[in-house]
Amino acid sequence: MSTNVNQFIVHLDGGVFEEKLSTILSDVAASVVDHGRSGEVNINLKIKQIGSSHQVQVDHTLKYKRPTSKGNISEDNST
Repeated sequence: MSTNVNQFIVHLDGGVFEEKLSTILSDVAASVVDHGRSGEVNINLKIKQIGSSHQVQVDHTLKYKRPTSKGNISEDNST
């Protein structure tokens, strides 16, 4: 059985992760176009087994760096 990636992303953090990712992707892309320099968006998923069950806990971190006229703006968010 394979993971349905769309459903997986939608369910992370009760849908909040998907909203954050959507906003960050748009903001970084707009800044890249506006300033002609590259940006970054990184997603880190840490997967741990819950006790001795057949379930896992997924901790996720979303980091980004977007260019500005005089440098960069970066942030990371973990839940």
